[in-house]
Amino acid sequence: MQMAAHSEAFFAEISQYPKNKSAERFDQLGAALGFLPNDAQSLNIEPVTPINTKAQKRYLALQPALTYLLTEQLGKTGETADGEVLRPIPSIPPHLAAYLASIQPDLIAIQTHLLAQAPPQWEINLERMFNEDYPFPGLTNVLNTQKLLILSAISYSHQNQPSEMLAALEASWRLNQAVAQRPDLVAQIAASITADYQSTLLRHTENLSQAQLSQWQHRFSQQIQQQRSVLDGVRFNVWLQYQSLQQSLSKVTESSNLLAVFSPVHQFAIANIDTAQTAHRTIDLLRSTNVCETSESAIEVQLATIQTAEWNDAIAPLPAGLATRWKQESDRTLSLELTQQVLNAKQHYQQHQQWPNHESQTVSQQLRSRACPNEHWVYTLKDDNTLHIRLSAEPVSIPSQSFQMFLTLPVTD
Repeated sequence: MQMAAHSEAFFAEISQYPKNKSAERFDQLGAALGFLPNDAQSLNIEPVTPINTKAQKRYLALQPALTYLLTEQLGKTGETADGEVLRPIPSIPPHLAAYLASIQPDLIAIQTHLLAQAPPQWEINLERMFNEDYPFPGLTNVLNTQKLLILSAISYSHQNQPSEMLAALEASWRLNQAVAQRPDLVAQIAASITADYQSTLLRHTENLSQAQLSQWQHRFSQQIQQQRSVLDGVRFNVWLQYQSLQQSLSKVTESSNLLAVFSPVHQFAIANIDTAQTAHRTIDLLRSTNVCETSESAIEVQLATIQTAEWNDAIAPLPAGLATRWKQESDRTLSLELTQQVLNAKQHYQQHQQWPNHESQTVSQQLRSRACPNEHWVYTLKDDNTLHIRLSAEPVSIPSQSFQMFLTLPVTD
């Protein structure tokens, strides 16, 4: 009974809404780029929109190079071993640039839609979700579109077109905010990945106005403090599986026979409760673990100690590689924090014509790390007037250069 009450309380906090017209149109526009829709019915709405199979094959062929550019090259920060300061934004390989040019009209159509219309919302209907046959939106077209919007923003940056770059980034932000409102794990993973793309691009973007710096700093601050996380998505999926199985079992029999407590259905229901409880203990452990003090391998060992009851043969409904998901999410939060600090420093320079230097000051709340509660961000002004921003201690199993950045004086005309 206690688990049932917890489940009902959890789902009572979930906002429900139907799919809107903006989501239907987004799916239709994505079809021109070869992207499968979140809801196949979107393509049957007049005018009927077929998937562009040639565009689909072309994108799939280029996707590894695009992902590498955004994940490996765009995310580089810090300093190399020989003292050279890394200065991405990375260059776009010629074959990706040619692809981007060829799809620009279709991508601009999606961008215009995102900037002009209501945010797309795909259905959240808990009663339907409790059905094991419910087709969850995969959001693959959303993540593919996000990669292209970020690629477009990088291209505009290299072409010294800041207004166009910020327009592409704004469309990306609006789409991501819509997805981040969803409670499911797939949505939270997609939102986390995209936020990382956005933040790493912005911290290397020059010539932002004070208003723009303030806006994006506030956005990332709110995102760090309030957004759902991948672990929230895992918890939602655990509760959803628990509720779905309990409902399906209750339909099998509602016998009032005293011997019902010994029936297979009753035993399955009890096992489901134990399995869900085990999963929630795992999530609670991850939530209370500091990524700066615990390595991924160490958390894997700890997770292995959390087992279902001896009589329960079921495996807790958690995704494979949960420790890796926890580590990636924590790293992305640190990356968002670094971007927030970089934007803060740039805003300070525009206001005071000098870099801030917090190395010897009392640590303010603004400098404290949310991902690593015992650490804070340190600003050190070098002799050459270069500002070094870093985390106060090197996180366990994370290279120290992963969360540091050097800022040089802005280029003036």
